[in-house]
Amino acid sequence: MINFMRQFFGGLVAVLALVLGSLVIASPARADTVTWDGELSAGAATWLRPSCLSAGTGEEWWQKQAFRVDADGMYELEMISSAPVEAGGSSPDGFFLLYEAPFDPAAPTVNCIADNDDGASALNPRLVQALTAGTDYVLVTTQCCDGITPAQAMTYTNQITGPGAVTLTQQILAAPTESTIPAATDTVQIIFRLSAPPAANVTIPLVSADPGLLSVPASVTITPAQWSTGVPVSVTRTTPVAADATVAIDAGPAVSADPAFAGQTLGGLGVTLIAPVATATTLAAAPSSPVFGDEVVLTATVDVTGAIGAVDFFADGLPLGSAPLVDGAAALAVTDLAAGARTLTAEYSGDPERAASTSDPVGLVVSAVATSTRLTISARTSTLGDDVTLTAEVTGGAPTGDVDFRADGRSLGVVSLRDGAAELTVGDLPAGRHAITVQYAGDGNHTESASETVVLDVQGASEDDATAAPARLPETGGDVVPGLFAGGALLAGGALIGAGGMLGARRARSRP
Repeated sequence: MINFMRQFFGGLVAVLALVLGSLVIASPARADTVTWDGELSAGAATWLRPSCLSAGTGEEWWQKQAFRVDADGMYELEMISSAPVEAGGSSPDGFFLLYEAPFDPAAPTVNCIADNDDGASALNPRLVQALTAGTDYVLVTTQCCDGITPAQAMTYTNQITGPGAVTLTQQILAAPTESTIPAATDTVQIIFRLSAPPAANVTIPLVSADPGLLSVPASVTITPAQWSTGVPVSVTRTTPVAADATVAIDAGPAVSADPAFAGQTLGGLGVTLIAPVATATTLAAAPSSPVFGDEVVLTATVDVTGAIGAVDFFADGLPLGSAPLVDGAAALAVTDLAAGARTLTAEYSGDPERAASTSDPVGLVVSAVATSTRLTISARTSTLGDDVTLTAEVTGGAPTGDVDFRADGRSLGVVSLRDGAAELTVGDLPAGRHAITVQYAGDGNHTESASETVVLDVQGASEDDATAAPARLPETGGDVVPGLFAGGALLAGGALIGAGGMLGARRARSRP
């Protein structure tokens, strides 16, 4: 009975061992997992895709990844995802070939220990293979039978899982794999290096997914002496972005006389371009109803804390001036806003970390300065032919423009203001009482105005004056001014006939 029990339990243990062993083979222990990305597309190496037993006939893209494990056991090698590169492209059909190093694509059946077309998920390959610690392996990812047309291009993610640590060897490395270019700068450095010393230079082509946003060098070359320290590469923002944007960088396939690195690629590189922080600028003007010449203070406020730079102010699109931004505000005092309806705006120029912004338009009505015009004359009473000086004084602001001196509603002459005053000398008014006024026409920034009436009494000439005074030409020349004079003096044929029949002549004379 004892022997029977021993045999029974011994057999049971053996059966359990076989069952557990098969379970271990079917599902490797998951002590470590490593993943990497790749792309089979134009630029990748090509071959006539083989199997472990025979050379192939169809041309396909391929990429390789060297690795080793630090513990014996069953390992699972699987393509866990794949996708066409082009929208609407063919469904990817991956294929694995596993080699013990070295791998030579010119002799694709040598050292090949396993291959697989379709694994657990349709068209994605999967291998479960016993691996030995310390042995160098190469996993080649290729396609079953798709060809190398753009529609067949594919991306993939591979994964190795097993009881020991998995180390990807002979690979291109980059740090950081995810970089950021702040709004205040335009460049960031990425250091490229290798996982092991190469036997020859390794040149890695670099391609920006969006050259309009991010510029990268065409390639980076790593010499055997640089494999560990690496080579820094500067990538540069080419255009400001309004919103944060991430641009991918494709690295590889590498070109090298060392077959261990030739064809290697590096995926997962990305650079995020940080956009300047959006700002909003508001504008206020005080006082709200100014008169031309008043000081108007324009105040712009930027809503983002820490904003620096300057604000430019405009009226009707024309620049008024600039002011620095201090504690989020900039102020500019102006005194020369033209009268009328003005449209004001403020433009914040932005700073390295904050975007520029323009305020909404602010309407402001600037009133013209009210003026007052005063008339003085050198004499209220004059003798016919005597010079009389008329003086206009316009007050209210600093008026410019013209004044019109008038007698009895008719213009005597138009004179330009100088320092708010104008003067006209006349000597050709006929005898009698004349209503003298002066009218200021305004200048856009100053209102028009008129003086009160001043009466000028021009008395007729005496008999002695009539006989003694010959006709006088004005300083600027001119004809005799015809007219009927008071006191019975009549101008006829260019001669002044007085009441006593004496002849004389008078001509108009005025000077500004």
